[in-house]
Amino acid sequence: MQINDLPKKIPVFPLSNFIIFPKTTIPLNIFETRYIEMINDSMSSNKLIGMIQPLSQNSVNQEDINLHQVGCLGKIVSFKETEDNRYLIELKGLIRFQIMNEIKSKKNIENMRLILNVLIMILMTKKKSLNFLTLN
Repeated sequence: MQINDLPKKIPVFPLSNFIIFPKTTIPLNIFETRYIEMINDSMSSNKLIGMIQPLSQNSVNQEDINLHQVGCLGKIVSFKETEDNRYLIELKGLIRFQIMNEIKSKKNIENMRLILNVLIMILMTKKKSLNFLTLN
């Protein structure tokens, strides 16, 4: 996958005290309905989701959560559904992104998910970023 192939809008998964970096793989246990729906949508399209940190760990209203401005785009590389309807996935970090603006999803009003326009951030020198452009 090349940078030009990346989507301009991605679903994001705000998760406190958890960071993913490019070229790392992390396991996730997905159990909340809104995030199960997000994973379902992602699995039926490009298998990409963004991981990002909330600014506050004490957000009461998940729909109005304030987020840090930089996150990491990840690709689901492993997926398993458990007997109790949880998802066990592995997410491989691809590239960092910066929030440009938020678009509220109208798909399910009760379980709104944040969808963000993203700007890919190449924060390396030109020489180093050449290796960063291929996201296989």
